[in-house]
Amino acid sequence: MVAPAWAIPGGPKMLIGVLHTGICTIEWARSWASLQRPAPPDMMRYAYSSHRPYDVSRNMIAEAALQLNVEWLLFLDSDVIPRRDDAILRLMSHNLPIVSGVYRTKIPPHLPLVLRRVPQVQPDGTTKQVIASMTDWTPGELLQVDAVPTGLLLIHRRVLEKFKAEGL
Repeated sequence: MVAPAWAIPGGPKMLIGVLHTGICTIEWARSWASLQRPAPPDMMRYAYSSHRPYDVSRNMIAEAALQLNVEWLLFLDSDVIPRRDDAILRLMSHNLPIVSGVYRTKIPPHLPLVLRRVPQVQPDGTTKQVIASMTDWTPGELLQVDAVPTGLLLIHRRVLEKFKAEGL
């Protein structure tokens, strides 16, 4: 049996990057307080960012994760409320390089933000690939998708290293 990352000596194992989106409700604060963390407190680090464009904030937090040499980076935006206290543990249990929690659009019809490329026939009869929300899946099911939002997203370090190596 392989020891969990938390049992391996060294620095922090996870960075939780919180992007403040300008919305932080009491429900989010309660959710934040009740979230089960996968490691002892000394193995966790936190990075907070606000009043910056989201891409800039995410890039800064990803760079901090690389500098801290953490194994995992979790993004959690201040307008995303995980439905379960064990959301982080469930994401980690999949042991995938990238895995996202599912949440819905804030405006009706509140579609799940689980996105795949699908063919769409254009008025001129040609077919074009578009990104569309999937609605035909069972909650709790693990799916391979083409795009997800980044408000509740777990990323392994090797993904960040690959992006950096490719200049992205």
